[in-house]
Amino acid sequence: MTRGNRCVWFLLRGLIVTIILTACAVSAQTSQPKEEESPTNKELSTDFVFTSTGLELGGVLTVDLDESTVQPFSESTNSGKCPAYSPDGALVAFCNEENGTSRLFVARGDGSDPKEITDAISGCSCSPDAPLAWSPDGNWIVLPVFTDAQAYVYDIFVVSKNGKNAINLTSNPQRYGGVVWNPDNRSILLTGEINGQMDIYQVDISDKKTTPFSSQPISGAASEWSPDGRQLVYFADSGDGNFDIYIFDKEQGKAQRLTETAGFDSYPRWFPDGQKILFISKRDGEDEIYSMNADGSNQRNLTENPTAMDIWPSISRDGQLIIYLTSSDNQWKTMLMNADGSGKKDITSLVGVAGTISWRP
Repeated sequence: MTRGNRCVWFLLRGLIVTIILTACAVSAQTSQPKEEESPTNKELSTDFVFTSTGLELGGVLTVDLDESTVQPFSESTNSGKCPAYSPDGALVAFCNEENGTSRLFVARGDGSDPKEITDAISGCSCSPDAPLAWSPDGNWIVLPVFTDAQAYVYDIFVVSKNGKNAINLTSNPQRYGGVVWNPDNRSILLTGEINGQMDIYQVDISDKKTTPFSSQPISGAASEWSPDGRQLVYFADSGDGNFDIYIFDKEQGKAQRLTETAGFDSYPRWFPDGQKILFISKRDGEDEIYSMNADGSNQRNLTENPTAMDIWPSISRDGQLIIYLTSSDNQWKTMLMNADGSGKKDITSLVGVAGTISWRP
């Protein structure tokens, strides 16, 4: 498998799981498997907006885990998807279907006053590799805009929060991945094939100038900048056909390899305090969720579930809770655990099979 094909394989992997979750039917949701001691601290951040399959309710929903309640985020979001809180929690951006077309909407953080902010977006969507996401300063929204949903190809747009500016940054529909805002609020990173070269690129908003992120092509994808904006965590082919986790230090201008195992390590995410990194690893034969210190030390298997696929972890804003999906015997479930892997709880009966999750700041 060539370097480019390996990178495309990871983008396809996100697509395949997305399709499975969209199509799956949740069975036996009311069953209550044996649970460990559950997270119950009332001081934890326990509410978020999300989408789901397997519930009678549809569209964008909101949940309070303490109260075990789920309700529509807004009366006008029954066909909504891809919700994302702004950094200050004052607004939520989401895609909403109207007359067969998916448009970009913004509502207040409590769900009130939802409105379409631009008519320049037709095909608003998101994926694990290309999320709908706010810039760090809360003034812009980046999102994939599908040109061919069946072929799963799209361009990457940025839209100002008032909708007055909508800019197509790519104008070359394909399956982009690793779409991440840079700390400067003026550019993004993405993985794609540009001028025949698959790589991580930086794209400036002002003039759409596109440049390779590194002097050497990277067969991988950016994941997230550290909370202080100094270090980018990403996953990439280590040269032997295996993917590992790296961090790039902006001040030092160099990368450091954090993992080195026989199994693929991918989709890293920073904990909010910037001290630890969460990631998915196949080192034990099946996808599981691991954590490690920011320097790569103390790598720990949090899920310890070798017969199931554990993926798409989402960390609460206070860094104390993790929601993730698990699949065993072709049945998907939504799980909740503490940040150290304790207190695992099946919450599928409450939230269904959760799709996009955005925790309230």
